[in-house]
Amino acid sequence: MRITDRQIEHYREHGYVIVENFLEPGELARARDEIEAYIPGWLGYAANPRGAKPEGWDKPARSRRTTRFPFPGTQLNAITLHPELWRFASVMNDQQAFYCEQSDLSYKCKGHAADKDQHMHVDYINHTLAYPPVDPTYWQTTYLVYYTDVTEDQAPTAVCSERHYANEIRWPPFHSPEERPSLYENEVKATVPAGSLLAYCVRTFHRGTAFKKEGARVSQF
Repeated sequence: MRITDRQIEHYREHGYVIVENFLEPGELARARDEIEAYIPGWLGYAANPRGAKPEGWDKPARSRRTTRFPFPGTQLNAITLHPELWRFASVMNDQQAFYCEQSDLSYKCKGHAADKDQHMHVDYINHTLAYPPVDPTYWQTTYLVYYTDVTEDQAPTAVCSERHYANEIRWPPFHSPEERPSLYENEVKATVPAGSLLAYCVRTFHRGTAFKKEGARVSQF
């Protein structure tokens, strides 16, 4: 099993878990080949930000969420339906029926429309019609699989453990640094090698961060 029992317990306790090197080398290599065919130049620029940015990187059509499941190839589809991701979700909901709501590529670089410091927020407001209760049976899990290395400078996703707001109603769903400084003071940034995984619950406060240096980040929701 690629996601251990200890990591599952971490997710239950904190509302998120980081699994480094989740993908096997062959899976990562095949996925990167497909990504290069879909969005040429992004992986190369991520590896060498001193070079030219990908063509059309600043055009509206080059959205970070325009390449979606089902993908034309095979590997990104296989990762979307990865048996270990499904096993993890099944453990969370006590083996009840469930489905994959969405799967798409996310790609951005310094200066891109998505290059910004987001406010801490929870995702349930745009993924479910009802407020998610404490019972993990009703949680929705978001997976982020990273296809490029993510350092402190490459806009890592920041997440704050549920320990810091365990008994609170998650409303309002957004908080600025001035409103809730503790969420920012206790955030953990997913700085990981390519092939790693971040899983977080729609009840968990998290945010996207901005690039500190030239570079790109390619991942899959």
